[in-house]
Amino acid sequence: MRWMWFAVAVLVAAVAGGSAGWLTHRPARQISAAASTSQAQPSARPLTASQAASLLRASGMPRATGPVAVPGGYEAAAWDQAGQVTFWKWGAVAGSWRKIGASTYPVVRGEPIGATITGALLSGMTDATFIANGFFSGDGTGSYIAFTNGPHGWGTIAPGPGEDTLIATGNASTDNTTPGNSYAELFGNGDLDRIDPGSLPFGPNGEEWQIERGYAWSGGEFREVSTTQFTAAAANPLPQTAAALPATCQRASGTYQDFGATATTTFSTPARAASLPASVTVRVAGDGPGGGGCTFTVAPDFPVVISARTASGAMWITAPAWALTHGTNGSQDIGELLSGVALPGQYGMGGAQFQDPVDSPYYIPGSLGVVQVGQLGSPVLRISDGQLTAMTLLPS
Repeated sequence: MRWMWFAVAVLVAAVAGGSAGWLTHRPARQISAAASTSQAQPSARPLTASQAASLLRASGMPRATGPVAVPGGYEAAAWDQAGQVTFWKWGAVAGSWRKIGASTYPVVRGEPIGATITGALLSGMTDATFIANGFFSGDGTGSYIAFTNGPHGWGTIAPGPGEDTLIATGNASTDNTTPGNSYAELFGNGDLDRIDPGSLPFGPNGEEWQIERGYAWSGGEFREVSTTQFTAAAANPLPQTAAALPATCQRASGTYQDFGATATTTFSTPARAASLPASVTVRVAGDGPGGGGCTFTVAPDFPVVISARTASGAMWITAPAWALTHGTNGSQDIGELLSGVALPGQYGMGGAQFQDPVDSPYYIPGSLGVVQVGQLGSPVLRISDGQLTAMTLLPS
């Protein structure tokens, strides 16, 4: 089930570039804590202000992006508020703007008028990519659409026939049902990033558990190279018996058992139009006099091992540390939803939040054969040099 109808589209200023947050490869693995869209641009003589402004005169459009440096010159987009967008190139020899393509973006009746477009040269490409942002869907679920040049000419970027690919279609976008509209689309680390709202309830401060996927240009199409979606995998647990964690939390290296574990999640800032877990604070709480317990800060994709059951018996699988989030939304906390959930459940609807390959931020693939997740019970944890390096949650 999508939670897209809760979404509020975040408008992005019409400037080239942006910033990127952490992304993870499959299986989840952190590759960057603060990626940048800044790319080494081709050597080209800078345009004067009058040369850049001459695009408005050449195109006859009221708005235009700044010039994007590409091999052999510059490219830019010009557009009006009626859905028309044209693409132009400044050649160093000709010394003028030449129209190289045209397309359209959606205009939805009853929605506010006012699209913005930004452009960048992505890694491995010889033409610029442009992202339009506006009210393209009527319900906030499709506020972005991207354009570039490809084997079929200039047009929209939309899902391809192969899994985990996007293609330059050469087509225009005519309405809010045309393939290519996306919830959010951004430039990041030389790639094209797409963001989906995810299938989980809101976070502690109303954040969505979104999924960000990065696509790199290769062989005439965009191929998925990174994702913040955490995909469960079979795993080996820590020993199920260990010494009790000292009440004073001395963080001495070793393997310990404690009474319970919860997590709180900090989300990325909204400036990037993405709501993604940025860090997770895991607290393991002791039992008995003195309370015990320790607090650790880990990466969002820090794997914990949880129990599960298949038709043939018990198994252990990985889960992200943020899946332990507890104490903010009551029964709608991720930790509450995950603990003991049946898959797929009555009428095939149980645990749907965790079994959608597109929309589940924590995805338990059907190939694992899991029919029920175990209760998230007492933790066994391994500490090395004062840091949490591994954790298993035993079934209660």
